[in-house]
Amino acid sequence: MHYTHTKFRISAYVAELIKMAGFSAATAKLFLALIFLQDQTEEGWPMFEGDEGSQDHFVLVAELRALGFPSKTGSSRFLRKPVAELVAIPGIFDHLEIAPNGRYLTWRFSENFFDVMADMDVYGLIDASEIALCHGKFGGALLAQRDGRGISDQVLSCSA
Repeated sequence: MHYTHTKFRISAYVAELIKMAGFSAATAKLFLALIFLQDQTEEGWPMFEGDEGSQDHFVLVAELRALGFPSKTGSSRFLRKPVAELVAIPGIFDHLEIAPNGRYLTWRFSENFFDVMADMDVYGLIDASEIALCHGKFGGALLAQRDGRGISDQVLSCSA
């Protein structure tokens, strides 16, 4: 897949959420992939005012495979557990579902999650290629710290 940019940010709060939730590697990968894909949308991470809200988005399962999910399977079964884990946490998604035909996934982040992503005083800078490297219970806990000169060189590895 061709993306306009491959680097994306997560707020320090989101990095802490991933760490504290103890997501499986597959769940952390899906969560990070959806954050990246939201960043790729035309709306990105808007600030909401009044009744304005996020819209539903979709991603083909093939596109998720390109971001580091199993490529040797013809089904979307590998998404069932990560989707269930993410849906079980209130306040992240208003909608997250695998399509009945299993070829794509639809999502809509909650307004609360948009607020959390808006707080970028301290954030992690992640390259989409790093999503595939996430292994282990704390694989998704990536954090780069912003200092006075910009983004520091200190990045926590995602292979914990």
